[in-house]
Amino acid sequence: MHTGSKTNTIIKQLQPIDMKKLLFVCIENSNRSQMAQAFALMSGKAEAYSSGSRPSGIVNPKAIAAMKELGYDLSTHKSKSLDDVKDYAPFEAVVTMGC
Repeated sequence: MHTGSKTNTIIKQLQPIDMKKLLFVCIENSNRSQMAQAFALMSGKAEAYSSGSRPSGIVNPKAIAAMKELGYDLSTHKSKSLDDVKDYAPFEAVVTMGC
């Protein structure tokens, strides 16, 4: 009995139809864009990424603490550059966050 195609069909049915691929960009990729990515991932309706034009190299400890209160572990995230996420393109939307 071959169940591979049946399993694939069930998995496709379980995935949200409106799944979007999003990129959140700020300057340092240490706070706002990281949290936006986390909220999008928590929604279960987005494949989300974040990056910065001049990444700081760290995720802000205050952002990590705030997201921990909401049940999300932001400590596993890394501060990334635009080059670091280019392999995930194209994105359906790119959200920029200025200072």
